Amino acid sequence: MFTLRGLAGGRMAQMTWHDDGTLTGDSFLVDLIKFKAERLEGESVGFPEGPFTYHSHLSNPLSVMYLASQYYDVIMESHGDLPRRPVQEE
Repeated sequence: MFTLRGLAGGRMAQMTWHDDGTLTGDSFLVDLIKFKAERLEGESVGFPEGPFTYHSHLSNPLSVMYLASQYYDVIMESHGDLPRRPVQEE
């Protein structure tokens, strides 16, 4: 479980990802993330360095973090078990 809090669409918003793949928090933000995850079902979702999910995006914390990053202008606080992005080797 992790929580992100910050500016989304120019206003403060908070969302929490739960281990069972559910999202709670600001209803507008949560609905945007859910809609995007549904729309991308069958397509790759993830940060450029991967890993990627192709199905059930909301069940993967890193995919949810990626989707959320598309809507937050800036993340000011985070709490919980944040997923770590892989380190790129040079």
